[in-house]
Amino acid sequence: MERLALSWTLLVCLVDGVFGQGVYQLLAGNGLTEFEKIVNSDFLMKALLSSQTSPMTVFVPSDEAIRRWRSANAPLTLNSDILQNHIAPGEWSREKLVEIAQIPFKQDRKIRSALREAPLWLQYFSSTTPKLYINNARILSPNAQTSGNQLLLIVDDVISPVGTAASAEKFIENPAGEGHRDLLSQLNEIKREVSQQFEHSLEDTNGVHTFFLPNDAAFEALKTRGAFDVAVLRGHIVPNELLFLSTMADCLDEAQRTTGTRQTGFRTLNDESSPASFDSLIAYANNSAQPQVYSLTSRGSSAVPAGRVYARIVKANIPVGNGVVHIIDRVLLLVEQNARDMLSARDSMRNFREWLNLADAQFFNNLAEPSADLTLFIPSNESIAALPVAKVHQLRTDRAFLNRIVSMHIVPGRMWRAEEMLRENTTLTASSNVKRLTFFAREMPAGKELYVEGDGVRARIVEPDIAATNAVIHMIDAVLGLPFLNVLEKLRADNNLKRTASSVERSRELNNALQSAAKNFTVFAPSDQAWANLKAQDRDALYARPDLLGRVLKRHIVAGRRVDAAYLKSGDRLATMQDEVLVKQSRDSREMQLEWKGHVAKLTTFDLSAVNGVVHVIDQVLFDRQTDITSAAASWLNSLSLVSLMSLTAILMTFSGQTWSC
Repeated sequence: MERLALSWTLLVCLVDGVFGQGVYQLLAGNGLTEFEKIVNSDFLMKALLSSQTSPMTVFVPSDEAIRRWRSANAPLTLNSDILQNHIAPGEWSREKLVEIAQIPFKQDRKIRSALREAPLWLQYFSSTTPKLYINNARILSPNAQTSGNQLLLIVDDVISPVGTAASAEKFIENPAGEGHRDLLSQLNEIKREVSQQFEHSLEDTNGVHTFFLPNDAAFEALKTRGAFDVAVLRGHIVPNELLFLSTMADCLDEAQRTTGTRQTGFRTLNDESSPASFDSLIAYANNSAQPQVYSLTSRGSSAVPAGRVYARIVKANIPVGNGVVHIIDRVLLLVEQNARDMLSARDSMRNFREWLNLADAQFFNNLAEPSADLTLFIPSNESIAALPVAKVHQLRTDRAFLNRIVSMHIVPGRMWRAEEMLRENTTLTASSNVKRLTFFAREMPAGKELYVEGDGVRARIVEPDIAATNAVIHMIDAVLGLPFLNVLEKLRADNNLKRTASSVERSRELNNALQSAAKNFTVFAPSDQAWANLKAQDRDALYARPDLLGRVLKRHIVAGRRVDAAYLKSGDRLATMQDEVLVKQSRDSREMQLEWKGHVAKLTTFDLSAVNGVVHVIDQVLFDRQTDITSAAASWLNSLSLVSLMSLTAILMTFSGQTWSC
């Protein structure tokens, strides 16, 4: 039927003698050569875009967008259906499109394409840089260009795939008719088996929704297909949100501006209306080459445990009459993989999986034990790839060393979610039964960041709470137990020790020493807040005199020894580079402290390892104004007066013809 309509248009064009006019004449002038080539290869499409008999608006992808689409979709080509999907009957200026995109009833925020009136959804975000989208493509043109009653707007993506189904439910009934053959047959079969509530969740046309629908491979991987009930289906639907991949971040930002709270994902239909005993949200994970989403259940049940379940989006941005469909390769919410299967399946865990294959078999085998109850900290591929070559070689050739590092990342006995670790302020023991892991959170402008520390390495938890049947997995951005920075580099790399690092850099002696591999150092480093706690006049006085600042810093450094936390004993006196400090415990024995001349600092973080020593963080600068500034300044003035007197005497004696020596 579409080609018949185009043939009729061609006949009209030939009769009117207007071939080569219309929108077609605007393509070359705007550098849209890729789209022009495609149109030139389709005689009927060229005729349509040359006609001025009917008003139309053409959304033309930029050359870069077309090249990107071809690369991602090879060997597919931009056929007539996809081209027609870029054409909307009527004159649609940018101003009109923005107006439609802001209609209160979201169901009306669309126009129709020339292809069987497929929906073209409009979204407008009035942020610092206003953005206007049509389906998955952002409209780049500030204003439409015109040729008679026809308009041209440039977009940053190919508007595909095409979707003409009236609802997600109709789409499931006939995915082949929509060009998505053999993707959803099992979901359609399940739909026929269960209650009408299933259909109601998919066919609601009173609003717009986003549907994440598992494909056949996802259901074939399910061990218990009956677990996919209405409540689980609702956990795959985001109500009242139109989430194309390109607009998800903007939708989150808009929700944050509206609510005033940071948004990490979108609440599902299950949360709104289901009587299920669990909650869930869906979020977009843009940290892999292939788009992914994950469900996050914070209040779990026996059927749906708490944690994250990831799925890859295998077919994205399919518009339907009541929203948009994304086809995924795994059922969300339901946890059916053990930790070993999870590591085997996820490419983002590839490098750590290789380590497990080289380590003792017990590590990998234990990940498959149903009752293992593990907490795993998996370094990202990037963090492992960033290790020095010599360290990687040692890990590959020294199994005992590799076993020690692997064991640092496995905590047996309980599946700890990130929230539980923080709430209980716990210290966990790794499977080595020697190394301990500690946790803390830091408030950042973008939200709370979570960290784990183990054997001197601090790693940020970049993906928490990935659920397996026998484990909770946390992805981290560093390898625990493998320091490769010297002490000064360690100070520089820690966001909480910037002032100590910059202070050390003011002293040439300390700057060189803490980078040297000739000896070990133990540094009790004041936190940034500790420096801020000093009176401004004292801090300014120290910064103005590098020699005085160096004296204070040396009081915090033990040269020639690495003193780990396990060897800090109450009553010990440590000889630092400047003075002697006392190690003591607080009255309730819960805190380790340092004391110098009645000034006490609490140790807040232990064992930040470096290749030439160790750093412990303290909450106060060991500083005394009388000793470090007043007395030091008086001594300096006295020495300055003596030098001046001696210089003057030498000058006078020279003028009197005498010589003087000292």
